[in-house]
Amino acid sequence: MRRHRSLLLLATRLFLMGLASCAGDATKSSSEAPSSSPIAQTEAGKDQPPTGEVQERAVPGVTAPLPARPMAPAMPAVPLSISALPGHFSIGTYAWDRYLTAVGGGGRITEPVVRTDATKAGPWEQYRLFLVLGSSGVPQQYAMQTASFNYLTAVDGGGRTSDVVHTDAKQVQSWETFRFYFDPSTGFHAIQTVSTNYLTALGGGNHVDPPAVHTDATKVDNWEKFHLWKCGDLSTNWYYEIWVPYNGTLLMAVGGGGRTKDALHAYEAPQNNWGRFQLIRQNDGSYAIRTFNGNYITAVGGGGLASGTPDSDNLHTDATQIQAWEKFRFIDMGDCTYAIQTLSGWYLGFPPSQILPGPLAQFTTRISDIAHALKFRLIAAGVG
Repeated sequence: MRRHRSLLLLATRLFLMGLASCAGDATKSSSEAPSSSPIAQTEAGKDQPPTGEVQERAVPGVTAPLPARPMAPAMPAVPLSISALPGHFSIGTYAWDRYLTAVGGGGRITEPVVRTDATKAGPWEQYRLFLVLGSSGVPQQYAMQTASFNYLTAVDGGGRTSDVVHTDAKQVQSWETFRFYFDPSTGFHAIQTVSTNYLTALGGGNHVDPPAVHTDATKVDNWEKFHLWKCGDLSTNWYYEIWVPYNGTLLMAVGGGGRTKDALHAYEAPQNNWGRFQLIRQNDGSYAIRTFNGNYITAVGGGGLASGTPDSDNLHTDATQIQAWEKFRFIDMGDCTYAIQTLSGWYLGFPPSQILPGPLAQFTTRISDIAHALKFRLIAAGVG
């Protein structure tokens, strides 16, 4: 009797398992059917200079539902790899010298998402930059990561005046990639979206009410100009332009270097890349500052000179080797500014008697108190 009952139970279980298997197959064939509409592709932004006119791309209306996210041309949905640049970066606006803020440090899709009224670069104004390495032939693109470890997204890839940017992306796809174009004579960058439009800071910055930015510009004017300030780790062999806070101009090695008189100026726009410097880290943590023509900046006497002589400045640009007087420390002030110190402990600045530095003005290398030293800002000239 027990044997017959066991056989009956086994047969009942096999019958029920067969029914479950048929139902699962029916569900699987329905849900796993391939989609008839592939992901929409968008055309890549052409590698055009920032001042050139670019072709406008049609974008959906503001009230239309968002399309499927397009992939970058010649790139998979997930880039081949992304490589982090050292340190952090902040984005300064043109007219007001304000910073682009990711509200809440990022992670937002509803306004306010970004603002442009910050006067100092705190954590919400600092971004990690990642070089996006896609297929060969694709121009350099970058992703910007906020303090919350999310990425900045240009909604629709750009071309918008409302619901312009998000800061909630967890991975990099085409809408999270941007191109930077750099003008060495002014120190400004233009930031281009994948739609080949440009990022605009409305009013040149200092904007609180949303939207603070647009992504519909087709050419670069003043509101499309940004400073890409360096923050934190300066790495080594990187190229920078040095912004002088005394009068808001760029440091220039006259002639590209090689001078002992009228060697460094900070009162006019650099020409011929004379404002570009390479920082070469030394074993002791100091830096040699290499000029465009391959010479190095020298603090004569190791610093401590209020001015030069009629025949020689206190800062030269003619050294061809790195010795003690060619070494400087960049003291991170924690807000994307740096004090520059000679190896003997003096800081760079302007004498208090010089109201505005002009053609005859010289830097002093005799400031002992860091509170009175100039707080320089470094522009990432190697990005773009």
